[in-house]
Amino acid sequence: LPLALVALPLPVALVALPLPVALVALPLPVALVALPLPVAALVALPLPVAVVALLLLLQPLVFDVSGNYCWSQTGVVLCDTSFNPIKNPTSVNIGLDDTVYLAGHRTGQVLMCSNNTIVPATPDYGDHIDFITIDKNDSLYTNCHNTFLVRHFSSSSPNGTIVAGSGSIVTGTLTYPVGTAVDSDFNLYIGDQRSNQVMKLAPNSSSLSVVISASSTFSKLSALLLPHGSSDKIYLSDEYGTNVYLWEFGASTPNTAYTNVATGPSTLKYPRGMKLDPEGNLYVADQRNSRIVMYCVNSTLGIVVVNTDDDPVDLAFDSSMNMYVLLDDGKLLKYGRT
Repeated sequence: LPLALVALPLPVALVALPLPVALVALPLPVALVALPLPVAALVALPLPVAVVALLLLLQPLVFDVSGNYCWSQTGVVLCDTSFNPIKNPTSVNIGLDDTVYLAGHRTGQVLMCSNNTIVPATPDYGDHIDFITIDKNDSLYTNCHNTFLVRHFSSSSPNGTIVAGSGSIVTGTLTYPVGTAVDSDFNLYIGDQRSNQVMKLAPNSSSLSVVISASSTFSKLSALLLPHGSSDKIYLSDEYGTNVYLWEFGASTPNTAYTNVATGPSTLKYPRGMKLDPEGNLYVADQRNSRIVMYCVNSTLGIVVVNTDDDPVDLAFDSSMNMYVLLDDGKLLKYGRT
């Protein structure tokens, strides 16, 4: 709840609160009349049953308070991927103009969804790409874990430039680069899976520096994602584990672990791709549980927002907050915002 409410007079604060929360200050008979019928009926249930039922009833309210984002539970297959699935799919991301970009371990390049067909977006270098990152100028960054490098593609350099790793002028070794992230100052962050480190490349710098050394925390370091406006911490997913971490640069352990989920399987399982909405809520592709899970800002209890028919490897949002989910079977699905 907004912290500012604690400074308000009680009557004013209650008006500002969501109805079910405000009811706690009312006499019990009045509160029961004000409650929706299904909630009022809970008083006749045994306490453990009532608690579970109340959480299920209030789950939509909690979700609406987070930003009023809801999606259709039926995804529409895009870009002919039912008949021409992405090979070993790994990443989906969306540009500033709502261009949909896709990649897989065996595509060798970034692909683009155009007129419901798939066309090349970058040259085919044979790269094994894990993730596509897009900066505020709509430039693309891709990793290649089998040749240990990171490429940058822009409108002025459509063929791409190796900016870090093998073949670059930058000093510092990448042993197995995976997820990348770029902040508003164009600092580039690279997850190095084998060393369990996050490396930083500042603009115009000629060397990589280590900002996180995670030791044995990860079973498989995967995606990187910067919180909005952050320059000192980053989200990291553990693809063969049950956690997403928020980790401050320079710290030896994570600040926060995200693993618990309110409904269905109670923890994440093999979390991979991640994205944020404009309010800063975190969305995770929960692979082995076949769902997308959202963590509200300042909450570590996840809410299931979309269930999928196959394992989701990554997700993205367009400018209208429609959700795009790339599945392990190579299909790209669009879940319309409702």
